[in-house]
Amino acid sequence: MYLSFVLILLIGVICSALIFGYFSTKVVMQEIYSANMKALNYVVDNMNVAFESIDNITLQLSSDPGVNFFSYRAFSDDYFGLKRLSQNIDSLKVANSYLDSIYVYYKNNDAVITSPDGKMSLESFYDTLWMKQLSFQGEIQWIFNRKFNRPRGMNGYENKAVISYVRYMPSGSAYKNGAVIVNIDVNKLNTMLDQNGINAGGVMIMNDNGNIVASSVKGLNIDSKTILTDIKQNKTLNGYKKANLDGKYYITSYLKDDRDWIYIMFTPMETLMDTQNMIRNIIFISTLLALFIGVILSSTFSKRLYTPLKELMSAVIDGNIRQNEGCRGSYCRFEEFKAIQDFVSNVIEDNELLIEENKHFESYAKEGIILGLLHGNVAINDLKADNLDFISKGFSKLIMLVIDMDDYEELIQRYTDDQLFQIQHLITEICNSNILTDDNIKINVVKTYPHQWACIIVSYDDSICDDPYILNIAFRVAENLKAIVNTQLNLRITIGISKSATDISQIHDMYLQACEAIKYRITQGGNNIIYFGHTALAAKPLYTYPQHQEEELISALKAMDKEAAHRAVHSFINHINCYKWISHNHVYYVFAQLIGSVMRLIYGFGASATEIWDKGNIFEDLSKCQLMEDIENILIKFIDETILCIESKQNNRYAVLIDSCVEYINKHYSDKQLSVEKLSSKVYLSPAYLEKVFKEMRGQTVLDFINTVRMEKAKLMLKETNLKIEDIADKVGYNTARGFIRAFKRRESMTPGQYRHHLLEQKTDDIPV
Repeated sequence: MYLSFVLILLIGVICSALIFGYFSTKVVMQEIYSANMKALNYVVDNMNVAFESIDNITLQLSSDPGVNFFSYRAFSDDYFGLKRLSQNIDSLKVANSYLDSIYVYYKNNDAVITSPDGKMSLESFYDTLWMKQLSFQGEIQWIFNRKFNRPRGMNGYENKAVISYVRYMPSGSAYKNGAVIVNIDVNKLNTMLDQNGINAGGVMIMNDNGNIVASSVKGLNIDSKTILTDIKQNKTLNGYKKANLDGKYYITSYLKDDRDWIYIMFTPMETLMDTQNMIRNIIFISTLLALFIGVILSSTFSKRLYTPLKELMSAVIDGNIRQNEGCRGSYCRFEEFKAIQDFVSNVIEDNELLIEENKHFESYAKEGIILGLLHGNVAINDLKADNLDFISKGFSKLIMLVIDMDDYEELIQRYTDDQLFQIQHLITEICNSNILTDDNIKINVVKTYPHQWACIIVSYDDSICDDPYILNIAFRVAENLKAIVNTQLNLRITIGISKSATDISQIHDMYLQACEAIKYRITQGGNNIIYFGHTALAAKPLYTYPQHQEEELISALKAMDKEAAHRAVHSFINHINCYKWISHNHVYYVFAQLIGSVMRLIYGFGASATEIWDKGNIFEDLSKCQLMEDIENILIKFIDETILCIESKQNNRYAVLIDSCVEYINKHYSDKQLSVEKLSSKVYLSPAYLEKVFKEMRGQTVLDFINTVRMEKAKLMLKETNLKIEDIADKVGYNTARGFIRAFKRRESMTPGQYRHHLLEQKTDDIPV
């Protein structure tokens, strides 16, 4: 009987250890796959920023009236417009290092404008044949696997591999007579892809036809057509599978973006197996250790528990159990029985505590599932329908609200991490307090920090078919939440609202929509509620670049007029604010172009960007701006530093010029034609500006300085030579002796003859008697 008791306890320990080992291994593998998908999502997000910037460049150029002007006119009609266009193309290329070149091709003129070459006829251009074969159909076209030979000075030609993005113009017209072409350097694109997928064996981008857009895969013989066919058979936007490539096993994670391009990450299994094997060994050793300890504890507990039970059974058989006294052997039967009762009671209490803790763990697990679905790290097909009811709460239709904090950079400087967590918890509690009395509508709140602060999922019944009604409900929830956070927490928030959806599988798209809506606060303003449906107005933004305001700013910088420069910045920002539905990326590229123009001016004065903005990369700081006020603060600081730098460079330059003027005067004071005009032609300044700078740096006018030098030279000649007054006047640059005498008397209060006589008298007086 004792062995049976031991086996009963031991079987439970063994089963628990085996179950623990199995599920631990499964969880480890799932986490490895999830980490791989997160890495791929990171690559896709970074590459999408690059491709969107290219689309924005072509859209901006094709919508520019200055570009479309030459579609119907000759280049000779506006030379300065042609020059500005070439400079504009140059600034766009400078802001994007992975671009090889930008062309504007005019079909009617049979010519191309590129940077920095300007206008060129096709016959003298090195990259021509394929342009004449363009379809000029539709709006955009991608051309893959294109190569051309570029002249390389005296070293012959350089073979260049590019991907060309073509946007036909004019936009919206059925007849296309030109194209904006952006050539992307394939090698730089592959390098960018390699840098983004650091921990992977390589990343490949393919379009829907199997053409390879970019690839950082090295040393693998990959059949892209076969891989594309396998992925299409899965009929999902993302996923992963095991593949045998060149005798090695790889995890191929894939993800399709909005362009229907497929990103594939190849991760060697051996890199994953190192971690998996290590964890598996730890689990195996832990399981063996648990079994060993379990055997010892089972034997000990069995011996301890079996003895009183045996005594109790003997006492029952003998009928000798007494309530108050009577012990047999070394155990008191009644006390042992009471101890067993107390143990069972404690087990029941501990079980209740475990149930309560499991509820908390369950809530954390549900929150983790929702976060995985929002960020696309968990595939909806991997979950059972029963596991999704807690999200929709039995309803099939949903709409999503995402809450983001304005002035986040200021908050992280003001509060600690614990305080920020408490603020997020308070916002979540406020969200949960927004309970709607309508039984057909339910609210689910989840924390999304640090990406955003919280996400509200509003689910509703099929009986509500009126989309404006549910949108009104979402706005009501958002307005109540914003009012409470503003008044009680004294914080500013922006809330993005997605479009409504009829299937929970669209939850990731809804989250992206709400997050995208939040980005529009850069033009809509902070502490706002923005509906993604309204952003459709920005799908094809129609705006003009404020060229006039940029020219005013450049003129103010050249004149070193800080107030005028500030007014030009305000005017530039006000112009952009007139277009309320411009996306964050469009706003970034407009201001990046403005900063690029200022930098070209800085380079002209011999300065560099690091002298102006030593805080880091100004383009990175610009991309982090969430509000137009943030952009304005950066621009004002940048402009002020630019003016200080220009003033410093100008002062150094003028000091050298004035010194050269002084040296020239000292050497050529006898030149009767010596004048301000002659000096200004030597230093390439206007006479008036030379007078102004000379007076500021020397404290006297140019003419006064010339006269001073001539008088000092004349006094020296009067003292040391016996030259006639007429000869001295000629040698110091005066046309007549009368003019020399008049100027000398005006300065020395005596004539040259009197001055010489005075010197002789002094000399006589000094002779010793």
